[in-house]
Amino acid sequence: MTVACCLCLALLAGPVRPEESAKNPAEARPMEPTAAGKPLSYWERALGDKKSRDHKNAPLALATIGAPAVPVLSRTLAGRDPSLRIAASLALSRMGREARGAVPALFKALDDDNRHVRVLSAQTLVSVGERPGELVAVLVQWLDSTDPVLRVTAFGTLGRLGPAGKPAVPALRRHLQGKDSDARKLAAEALKEIETP
Repeated sequence: MTVACCLCLALLAGPVRPEESAKNPAEARPMEPTAAGKPLSYWERALGDKKSRDHKNAPLALATIGAPAVPVLSRTLAGRDPSLRIAASLALSRMGREARGAVPALFKALDDDNRHVRVLSAQTLVSVGERPGELVAVLVQWLDSTDPVLRVTAFGTLGRLGPAGKPAVPALRRHLQGKDSDARKLAAEALKEIETP
């Protein structure tokens, strides 16, 4: 059969539909991102199922998947289970800039009733680098918190912001003059990091 005959037969047969082009239906769908050889959907189920043998591995696996896992982690961060919120915030903290899609959820998590979620969310927002001015405003409030973990986090996180933390300088200088020697030391360290280019 000549090439011309093959072309004529192909034209007569009409266009091939995408669903007919794949012999296996799974081939017609886009590949799902994986970690440790298991798809994102598996890790999402494992994260929510405390009886799953991979429940404890799910946050790290989702962090490894990266940006495609951000919607799953954002939903989990807004959920009811505190241990899952901590796991989601931990996974997002390991993703760095890939967690950009979670910024709205991370800002909401700064008001979480679990301080571990709040701390990890603040640290993740520094790594992501989005909306530092809003983060500084929250951290300045934490400087006066009665919760020592939030206070220490605020000082350290403001320092990590570097020059983006400049709006916090007046509050940090105020703590330099305070009675709390630990707060004075932490404020001095944060100011040094903010003011050093």
